Formats: sequence, C-alpha cells, structure tokens
Amino acid sequence: MGEILIKIGDAGPDPLMRDGDTVSAFSDNQILCVNANALCHVRHCTCNGDGLRPVGSLPECYQRHTNRYRYVRVLPDTFERTDLISGEISIINSTPNDAGEHCHVAEYLARRVKHPRHWIFGTTGQEVCYGGARPGLSRDIPALWDAIENVSSYLRADHTRYPYRAELQICLAICCSDLTETACCTALAADYGDAEPHDLDEHGNPVECICRRSHTVAWRDLALAPEGDVLDHSLVVDVRGQPQVFSEICLLKGPH
Repeated sequence: MGEILIKIGDAGPDPLMRDGDTVSAFSDNQILCVNANALCHVRHCTCNGDGLRPVGSLPECYQRHTNRYRYVRVLPDTFERTDLISGEISIINSTPNDAGEHCHVAEYLARRVKHPRHWIFGTTGQEVCYGGARPGLSRDIPALWDAIENVSSYLRADHTRYPYRAELQICLAICCSDLTETACCTALAADYGDAEPHDLDEHGNPVECICRRSHTVAWRDLALAPEGDVLDHSLVVDVRGQPQVFSEICLLKGPH
C-alpha cells in the first residue's frame, strides 16, 4: 500500500506548491526499498578479521538485490563479473575488453577498503563487491525482503510505512491502496498546459509550468482528522491507518 504526502496550506501563487499538491509519492515497493536501505546500511555491520563485510550480511543482501553486477576477485588483478539479471559472466582486469572496460583490481580494492564505511565483502583475495545500480522497476524487492527475513529478525510487515519524521507536522501523509509507480508519476506531474516540459518559448527560454502539480487532493473533504489538528504545525498527525483509493482522491485540477 503506497503513500502520498500532501502539502497543507499554500506556499505562494502558482507555480509554487499549493494546498492539496502532492509533495512526494511512493509505491509499496518503493517504501519497502527505502526501509531496507536503512536497515542494511554498513554502519550497522561490523567487519570480519580481514576488515571486510561478511558475505550474507544485511548490507550484502541489499547490494545483491539492488545492483546489476556482482564482482568477485578470482586473481590478484582480476574480477569475475556476473550480470545478476542475465546471468552472463565476464572477466574484468587491467586489460581493456572489447567494450573498453578495465580495472586495476588490487589498487581499486585497497583504495575502497580504506573508507570506514566501505561496501567490500568476503575475505582477502576473494573480495566481493557490487555495481551498476538497477533501475527502480527492475529491483526485486520481494526477493530482497525474503533475504532480509532469512538472515535477521526484521519483518517486511513491520516496515510498510514510509519513515517520515518532521514532515508529518507540516504535511499530511495518506495511504492509498492502488498507488503504483505509474500512479506516483501522475501524482507528481506538473501542468505545462499545451507545452511539454522541455519546450522553449518564443524567446528561447524553457517553458515554465502553469502549476507545480497538475492534480490535487481535497484533503479536507476526506475528514481523516480534525482540520484544526492538520493545520497546527506543532502536532504530528498520522492518518495512514485510514487507506484511501488514489484514483478517487487525486483529481485533475480545473481550468486556470
């Protein structure tokens, strides 16, 4: 179940943020990924005797499921690279391959391991690292959480809310049962009228949006909490226990 964060009160005339505009929007997979990122950060993971992160640790689980390539040192100056999407295996060393890719492996690893929050795993001589972050939609978040639950006591059921903090005092977070990644784009789309975002005007300047957001949420009509409480920035108002239907509450703005 995804979430949208709604602006409370106007920040100024269009094209600034207006009351009811969507500040942010996250699908359930995006929320699970954000929470997994926090749980799996290397700051929570101690190093082994070689000064490297353990294979199978939470940080390694996260890297394995959110990156495309896994690199394993198989010789002093050689990585074996596995494409985690296609399964293709290739060799990377100091000699450029047909694509011009190369790496001075020993120097690269020595430099990276010096950082106190490095992301190098395994043991000396058999180091493991990852690269080539996968685009959001190609990340297998259910598999990531399967791995997290297998090696820790964390449960995905306990991490289905976006970790807002002070935002809940100045905005209103609403759960939406049908908030897909595509719907998130709709919620965050700007209104450029008949133009496109990258069009130029008659003077050659970028076309400015008419409205910061093309859609709006009439949050007062939803009666999720007393209006005075929502407007009171000294209070934390969390109404995410009252899920809504995104396609019904996020509506196209009228003519300007």
